[in-house]
Amino acid sequence: MNFRKSQEIFLIFSFAAVVFGNQSPIFDAGDTYSDCVTKIEEPSSCKQYRNVRKSYRTFDGRCNNLKNPTLGARDTPFRRLLPARYIDLDIPYGFPGTSPKGPTAHKVAKNVFKITKHDKKNKEGLSVLFMVFGQILTHDIGRMKLGDCPVNLFIFNCEAKDFKHPCSPMYFEEEKPECTFFARLRASPEFILL
Repeated sequence: MNFRKSQEIFLIFSFAAVVFGNQSPIFDAGDTYSDCVTKIEEPSSCKQYRNVRKSYRTFDGRCNNLKNPTLGARDTPFRRLLPARYIDLDIPYGFPGTSPKGPTAHKVAKNVFKITKHDKKNKEGLSVLFMVFGQILTHDIGRMKLGDCPVNLFIFNCEAKDFKHPCSPMYFEEEKPECTFFARLRASPEFILL
């Protein structure tokens, strides 16, 4: 694989949250509610953790935030700043075969970031790799569970069967079958914390 192609794939994975392209076939997304994140049990008391000099914080993250004991705890949904937007409360916007159509993640990445052979920094001295590193850390530390999707990193031509939830391969270009692997995180549409 050449350098440019690997950069393109890297950018696609980095911006997977962007609404991705639409193709003409209708896809059955499958049952996305069957694996929603369940809320973990609230601790009965966090009193023992009020004095940080006398006790360590919990390993699973409960009681680390005394006002919201499960916020940031293991197996809890990530914080949402905006409510989830789904076409039918289940299928995300831009899912192939649905409206509204959106640009492919590849097209967005190409238009937002100019691919160069040298690292170009912004006025704060940070490159896009700074954001990507932060994203890798949050994924590793947060350990949010991916849905069960057979990992096929390089699906070269997407077919309707490849779009069963939680699998949402991303097209490189509109109206072409070439795509790459992408899986949605386990659904948690109801959790909003502002």
